[in-house]
Amino acid sequence: MPDINTITDLAPGKYPITLLRKVLKDRIVVFVLKFAVLFAILYWVNFGIIALRVPGGYYNEWVAQHLGYADVLRTGLVRASSWVVEMCGFDNRYDATSVHIPGVIKVRVAYVCMGFGLVAFCWAFVIAYPQPLKRKLFYIVAGTLTIITLNIIRIAGLTMIFATKAFSVDHDGHHTAFNIVVYIFLFLLVVRMMNEGTKNRADAGPTDA
Repeated sequence: MPDINTITDLAPGKYPITLLRKVLKDRIVVFVLKFAVLFAILYWVNFGIIALRVPGGYYNEWVAQHLGYADVLRTGLVRASSWVVEMCGFDNRYDATSVHIPGVIKVRVAYVCMGFGLVAFCWAFVIAYPQPLKRKLFYIVAGTLTIITLNIIRIAGLTMIFATKAFSVDHDGHHTAFNIVVYIFLFLLVVRMMNEGTKNRADAGPTDA
């Protein structure tokens, strides 16, 4: 005669719930789920805010007046890029959205060129990865500053390349190259975080389950 507990465990609806509980106990699965949710939230909230600030369509005056971080970042990118170009011996000017060498070339920094998707990826990964809060803050700041620095180098480099016509640069090509460089950096960041986490757990010694 079959055991009543066996019958209960195999009852309709019981197995999926049990399986879900087991899956959610897997740290890797939990990390992937956290990362995916955080990335989606960061990416689409940022995208929505920018969309609400652009005149026309879904424009919202309150958002445009109070959530101008994208314009602040773009101004910083443009000014820093202009300074780099100046240090390299190129007389140039800049405005709110672009760096230009008078009578030669103008490089405009659009919202899609500012690396928000890459920053969202970095933040989501760091927040989702299990580590102390101080380390999370460190890697968020380090990752964000590195992405911004690489973007400044890209914008300044493009301005000088276009000005000197040293070689042709495809529009999609430099975006792809920038993304590849940043993802290589993020990979190295991940390796460092994982190595650091492994070392900290080893130093802490075994713990009771």
